[in-house]
Amino acid sequence: AFLKLLPDLDAGAYGAMTTGAADNDCGRCHGADGEGVIPGVPRLDIQSPAYLEAALKAFRNGTRQSGTMMAAARTLSDADIAELADRFGEGASVPRGEANVAAAEIVRHGIPERDVPACDSCHGVNSREGYPRLDGQDSDYLLSQLELFKLLGVERGGPNAHIMAEVVRELDSAQMQALAEWYGEGELTRTPRELPLHP
Repeated sequence: AFLKLLPDLDAGAYGAMTTGAADNDCGRCHGADGEGVIPGVPRLDIQSPAYLEAALKAFRNGTRQSGTMMAAARTLSDADIAELADRFGEGASVPRGEANVAAAEIVRHGIPERDVPACDSCHGVNSREGYPRLDGQDSDYLLSQLELFKLLGVERGGPNAHIMAEVVRELDSAQMQALAEWYGEGELTRTPRELPLHP
């Protein structure tokens, strides 16, 4: 995400991102309070501390892949992770964007004939512990994550990869885009990749 923005950054914007608006490295990309500052980089403030702690541990032990986050988490102790999760994991509530009929059906009822559960059953306002909240997340980030689950399946990594790999394999590109727009904050800046329905 940073490299995509780099050609259009002026000196002031570059300085703010590389020195950080916050007093910590996390704030450089995720915002001083985890509110998100770079398109394509996830917000943290909408998540629970439990979810953030599990995600950081997965990055640290390599069961969830991300060159940036694996490098950032590799030296963190359990105490560091717990402190960061508590600091950024506020569970902030963000209102949902414009209604989209196609997405609303999947969000509320799933696609029963394809064994796709309702997204809100795990990711809604009362999300299950260990599952990320999606309302207000960056739209480009959401679309990228759906595409990674579609492309990589369980290899995408994370505690619930086996569940998401099965769910996303039944979604087409238009449905993934609709879901990213439904839950997401901010306009999508790119179109979804065309991926097969059953990889």
